[in-house]
Amino acid sequence: MFAVLAVALWLRPLNHAYWAAGMTTALSLLLGYFGQDAPSLLPTRLAGIALGAALSVAAAWSLLPVARGTTASAARPVPTRTP
Repeated sequence: MFAVLAVALWLRPLNHAYWAAGMTTALSLLLGYFGQDAPSLLPTRLAGIALGAALSVAAAWSLLPVARGTTASAARPVPTRTP
């Protein structure tokens, strides 16, 4: 289990998915060590990860500003009054 965590920590700078996969593997090994049925609990964990990813993407899409090109006020000059 510690070897899996060490490899996951070593690969973490490359991609966060390696860290998540390593933690999930370590959790399944730990659950198996304590006698719990890891194969039946892992789909619940993976579903929770997928739901969290979908909610974070939805929040990011709704909160982050999106550039929509040039605006109409920036494209045409403002008329000035002549006395």
